Amino acid sequence: ALGTELIRVVEELKKAGVKRIILFGSLAKDDIGIASDIDLLVVQETKKRFIERLVELYDIINPRYALDLLVYTQSEFDEMKEKNIFVKQIIREGKLLYEA
Repeated sequence: ALGTELIRVVEELKKAGVKRIILFGSLAKDDIGIASDIDLLVVQETKKRFIERLVELYDIINPRYALDLLVYTQSEFDEMKEKNIFVKQIIREGKLLYEA
């Protein structure tokens, strides 16, 4: 069920024009339990503020399961992958699902 939802969510994000999708968390580690959700880091070119990006993509996706999104612009992502420990860990341990 989560796998099917992940495929659907990725397709919706691709249609929305995102540049990169990285899966992280329990699904990326194949450690799926009853409380598992879908954790995605998304890179998207936008001028919108962080919260507005989230609202827009959640509206487009209309998730059927618990979904955590992090949405960054390319420049934010480039800066964070150098300085942010959490983003570094996502890059190291996550799975790149899509890159335009």
